[in-house]
Amino acid sequence: MRKFVDANIFLRFLTKDDPQKGLRCKKLLEKAQRGETELYTSHLVVAEVMWTLQSRYKLTREEIAEKMRVILEIGGLKVDSISLLQSALLLYEKAHISFIDAYNVVLMKAEGINEVVSFDKDFDKLKFVKRVEP
Repeated sequence: MRKFVDANIFLRFLTKDDPQKGLRCKKLLEKAQRGETELYTSHLVVAEVMWTLQSRYKLTREEIAEKMRVILEIGGLKVDSISLLQSALLLYEKAHISFIDAYNVVLMKAEGINEVVSFDKDFDKLKFVKRVEP
């Protein structure tokens, strides 16, 4: 039976801010790694985890990227749009734009879109995306 994993499970595992809950989360993820259970989560959960690590826990972009790679590489954990997420994670880390913007840029590339309509000047950091204002 598949189970959906919410952001707080990953956060307890990564931060260990509640040691008892963190241990329970670690055991769940280890069960998935061993193939004893199948877990599923979404790209929105990944974005929520990243936002929380940045805003509440004040981790650096590099620390967040490292922790998210640990999550995305857990065997037995299925994540929707995994290849897009992995590419967005790399762009987030290297281009210093928000993860949501990075994800949207990767999605745009996958759809053959190279122009974004936005007031967000962070897109100007990317040479392969043209930002236009309405």
